[in-house]
Amino acid sequence: MGSVSELNKVEKCKICGDEGKLFNCSRCFSFFHKDCYIPPVDPKRIGWICTFCTIKMSSRSQQCYSESEVLERQMVPEEKLKCELLLLKVYCHLESNIFPNIPHENYFQKASQCLKTLKDLDEIKDSLNKECYSKVEEFVLKVNNIFQDPKHNDSDQTEEEFKKNFKDIFAIQ
Repeated sequence: MGSVSELNKVEKCKICGDEGKLFNCSRCFSFFHKDCYIPPVDPKRIGWICTFCTIKMSSRSQQCYSESEVLERQMVPEEKLKCELLLLKVYCHLESNIFPNIPHENYFQKASQCLKTLKDLDEIKDSLNKECYSKVEEFVLKVNNIFQDPKHNDSDQTEEEFKKNFKDIFAIQ
């Protein structure tokens, strides 16, 4: 537990914003549900550092690359970690910017579209966890397919955010 001033603070998952059984990063003290996180948090692990912090620590002196160079990269552990971060950021964006801002008058229609988007993202998450992608490009194409699907009309803002994060995380010039 934290200090006295933190006792009244309710911890929430950084991805979905909900309470519950949470695991915290020992570096930034952000909280995550086991299954919101990619890959799922190992509940037995102590002293765990989240992907947000891991990437931040490793990218300080990162060289810049072209987008085509990045897309051709094999999905080695470092690239997989970056893809996991990208996907976590898409989830965060949807949960914090799209869901809460759905207008009441057409909530059910828009919410069901968001749920479809989340379901499709879950499939990408499962494939990433099972190491089904051999190159970064395969992962990026799957995510971009969601943005191109008219059923996901909640995704314009999310697509722009994804492109920006992709360039930042992979140090694309």
